[in-house]
Amino acid sequence: MIIATYDTSRRTGSPFLSQVTTPTMVRPTWLVIICTLIVSLSLLGQGHIAPFGNDYALASFQNIGVPVTNIYVDDAITAAKVYVEHTWGLSACDYQLQHYYRTPELELTSFYFVILHQGHTVANRFISLHVHDNHTIVAASITPVGQPLYPAPQAPVKTKCSPKRALRTVLAHFRNQGLDTMAQHTLPNQWVVIRNPEQPGVYEISPVSLASDGKVRAEEQYISDPQGHLHRVWALNFRRDPQWLTVYIDQTRMEVRAILDWMSAACYRVFPWPVGDPGSEKRSLECNPWANTLPNRPWHRINDTTFYDTQGNNVRSETIFQEANHHNRTVFRPMDGTALVFDFPFDPKQEPFTYVNASITNLFYHCNKMHDLFYIYGFNEEAGNFQMYNFGKGGREGDALIAYSQLHTEVNNAYFRTPPDGYSPTMWMFLWTYTTPARDGSLDGSAITHEYTHGLTARLTGGPLNTYCLILGESAGLGEGWSDWVAIILQVKPYHTRQVSFPMAPYLADKVDGLRKHRYSVQFDVNPTTYGWLNRRDYQEPHNMGEIWANVLYEVFWNLVDKHGFQHDWFSGNTTYGNILALQLVIDGLKLQPCFPDFLAARDAIILADQLRTSGVNRCIIWRAFSKRGLGTSANLTAGTHHEDFSFPADCSAK
Repeated sequence: MIIATYDTSRRTGSPFLSQVTTPTMVRPTWLVIICTLIVSLSLLGQGHIAPFGNDYALASFQNIGVPVTNIYVDDAITAAKVYVEHTWGLSACDYQLQHYYRTPELELTSFYFVILHQGHTVANRFISLHVHDNHTIVAASITPVGQPLYPAPQAPVKTKCSPKRALRTVLAHFRNQGLDTMAQHTLPNQWVVIRNPEQPGVYEISPVSLASDGKVRAEEQYISDPQGHLHRVWALNFRRDPQWLTVYIDQTRMEVRAILDWMSAACYRVFPWPVGDPGSEKRSLECNPWANTLPNRPWHRINDTTFYDTQGNNVRSETIFQEANHHNRTVFRPMDGTALVFDFPFDPKQEPFTYVNASITNLFYHCNKMHDLFYIYGFNEEAGNFQMYNFGKGGREGDALIAYSQLHTEVNNAYFRTPPDGYSPTMWMFLWTYTTPARDGSLDGSAITHEYTHGLTARLTGGPLNTYCLILGESAGLGEGWSDWVAIILQVKPYHTRQVSFPMAPYLADKVDGLRKHRYSVQFDVNPTTYGWLNRRDYQEPHNMGEIWANVLYEVFWNLVDKHGFQHDWFSGNTTYGNILALQLVIDGLKLQPCFPDFLAARDAIILADQLRTSGVNRCIIWRAFSKRGLGTSANLTAGTHHEDFSFPADCSAK
């Protein structure tokens, strides 16, 4: 909940009174696979080398515009081959024409070549040439970047790795990743391997129930690493509807080097994470925005089923249309056929119901981003996160988040209900009527982040089966504080300094200073709150208590950033940076603190988390942040009165 009204559902512990059942999933029609565009790459384990990706982006593109040589020959294909051999010193045995076609209106023929090594294709080395009808090269490009196009000669790799053994490695990898449903298939002794007589080094393995048509195509290839070294691999291609996968198995090390997923992209027109502020940002089309390191990508898949509306393993985002008689209710989710492109119009000058598709899409996107982010910091299956399927990684499954957009039962508010692990939490997002037309809470990233963080803190404090630990008094205030704090720190940019201040949800409040009494700031003239403010009558309400705690953590955040620097990629999980470490320590602290914590217990849990994670190297700067806001070493709660203290440990005085 994000405004200054009390969430009675959490206060009374109603998650136990309102059991949430999971929906019956219906298998949709098969996805139309677009196999001409590789759109997704999964790096699978430390040290594995990706054949495609950002390291191999187009770098040597030449938009030439005039002839680059004085070579004029009788036909375009000869011009292309002469240019390749002349420019890069290749012989006719070092490359192969893969495809070409003509664009008449441009008077242009496009040629695409692959590089060969010892007669086998190098999977991630390409040449593209575009030849004008006057036989001049008008554009050329090579991939990968920053490497010799053709490596130094290497001795042939001696290996006994057969196509069958490579396929067994694939199954073992899926099993180790917890993808048991992809690994339980026909036994290797049932497989028949047939050599393709027309294509040396190409084989077909069947019957393999891993593949939708029972067939796996195996081809000997090479992959280049970022240093230009070649590695001999088996490239195993197979359909697993709706996917089409290529798995590269290193023939020497017998491990998965990379997996390519040829399935078409899932794209969302949204206010981009992490800020997601309609008041200051424009929407953009975000494609495949999930964290590639997680087993449950993409977001629309549950086990072996892909859904083409706004539901998946982590989140089911929808709205409820209710007729005036309050009897007929219809659940609605946007659907986009088989393309998984959720690109819907949004006009803030119109009533929110006109852009409900965009609203639900935005909510689905932001909730999934928060799932992926918190997973990296330790809110995983065992810790009680929200997933329909847990990939055999522990915890109780069947509890994807149900996120409702544009509900009309209330205004100017939002709620999050967190039952124990195994039961779906629920997020309610409402309209905000401070403007005309009303504004939609499902479009504000900070509001969504605030609500989702309630689920994190409830499942981690006291364990995932005791989600009532933050529903009363000071504990409830801490819950509101953590939710604000996460929403605020995700807005920090690399160019910001500790002098920057942030309001909470100014778009929804239609106020520059947002919903709270003060902006979040390390400066006392902007935010004067301290621990002692908990004694004030106007700070007995959980959201107001939460303002105090969130600002204390904001001090901790900036002390860590000033010492360790800022990493813009929150998904890196690299705790050598201050902002990453701050979020990690707070989440670690949630796991360490007791049920029904107060401010002092939450403080001590964060300090302990730093001791456990960094051997206490940040102990003094964390203490200084707490003591600055009255949570020093002698702060205490006695007979219901909060006694603040601004001292820190004596050994920190010179640090």
